[in-house]
Amino acid sequence: PQEPPRPGTSSAVQPPVGREDAVRRKGTDVGEQELLTALRAHAWDVGKAARHLGVPRSSLYDLIERSPGLRLASDLSEEEITRCFQDCQGNLDAMVKRLEVSGRALRRRLRELGLGPESP
Repeated sequence: PQEPPRPGTSSAVQPPVGREDAVRRKGTDVGEQELLTALRAHAWDVGKAARHLGVPRSSLYDLIERSPGLRLASDLSEEEITRCFQDCQGNLDAMVKRLEVSGRALRRRLRELGLGPESP
């Protein structure tokens, strides 16, 4: 039996039971809406979203780059990052949610810009 959805999530974003044993999918089998739903469900953690979708991380990055509505932290301008950092008072989780990019990559960009988030 499949577990009920956790609070704050929908059953549409729950990985099937035993996903780790599931057959790997091709990145081309993942639609843009499915990709966006998985990324949001996993707080823009690319590795977790890739496991959820059953695709390699490298394929997920390719999908993000090909999706016009999605972007990588490296695509963000210094001005956009700085403005968001100030608006979110340096809270990395809030920045990830607002900018919709990977927290790990955003943290790296913040270090490059000499900005330090409050959360690890």
